[in-house]
Amino acid sequence: MESNEEININGNSAKLSSHRISDKYTPFNSALELKPFPCLSEIICEKWHSDLIEFLKDYPFIHELTLINHNQKKLDFRGTSVTKLMIDMRGLEELWLGEETEQLLFQNEDLENCKIYAYNNGEELTIQFISNYNSHKELQNLKSLHGINLKNFNLNGLSSFHPHLKELRLWGTPGNIQNFSSVKEFKELERFSTYDLFGFGSSDIPTPEDLPNLNWLWLTSFPEEVAKIIKTLWKNRSGISLRITKPRKAEWLAQNLDNPFRNWDGAEHIPISSVKKAVNQYRKTRSELLKITNGTEKNPEIKGLEIVSNYTNTFNKMKFIETEERDEIYMALCGILDILPDNVIDKKKLLDRFEELRDF
Repeated sequence: MESNEEININGNSAKLSSHRISDKYTPFNSALELKPFPCLSEIICEKWHSDLIEFLKDYPFIHELTLINHNQKKLDFRGTSVTKLMIDMRGLEELWLGEETEQLLFQNEDLENCKIYAYNNGEELTIQFISNYNSHKELQNLKSLHGINLKNFNLNGLSSFHPHLKELRLWGTPGNIQNFSSVKEFKELERFSTYDLFGFGSSDIPTPEDLPNLNWLWLTSFPEEVAKIIKTLWKNRSGISLRITKPRKAEWLAQNLDNPFRNWDGAEHIPISSVKKAVNQYRKTRSELLKITNGTEKNPEIKGLEIVSNYTNTFNKMKFIETEERDEIYMALCGILDILPDNVIDKKKLLDRFEELRDF
């Protein structure tokens, strides 16, 4: 682990002590070329390697695998030691998970039509999906379900496919939950949380009698009207971890659907004035960049660099920025650049200017 020795793979070097290798940055043709790395525990593959599963079966130290663009219809990881599998589900019709797999994270938003087979029908398995989910009736014992980037998610009937679910965690963009009251049908549920999700009211909230095993209830950024009833029903419940934060008025939702800094609102370490400055600067930057790409600006690239400089300098003045906030500032800018036409301005130069100027 302390070695500085490097190994050459197809003209690219990687440290002998590497814990993670990606075929994008350290290209390899055969997975067997990874055998010389004794500390390797994670592989990221952006293309298919025909001997990958053979290697995984012979090398029991690989616990995390990311697999995208594989173009396979059937994959079988039985006999491997992969505990966390991040996989592109597109085109996949049959997926056999390893006996030790505990986490399955879908890497695409498309609705998939794949049969998933797991140890004891998913008794120890957590699935994380993005935006859309096809219920898997073959996973009757599924332990945990996480949904991220949800826009509209319907809970109706989900319990009939996963009746033994112990954990349900849902994150919006923000988004809406349809048939929220159906959560009471998960009679074995122990942990439930939502984040940035709306579309439900006081009458939809489950009671302690509905969910007798629930010991963890966290709602963050949700309709204000339900805050009081949740506290009334659950505050005095013995053994419950209750966290009810950032109740939102309807006006907040209308104003923040396109606000990438909505998570800053209510954060203890972020001043209200900075939240307003961030949102205003984002909207100003988006408006100005869209304007200069409409064909009327004589020097769109020069003007674009000036706009991005102003954007970056606004955040340079904020002293609370750490890793999470830095990522959100970067992704907000990328989101703006994504909606700009490709043939008018060099987007890479704008991102380079951001990286050059930022001091956070």
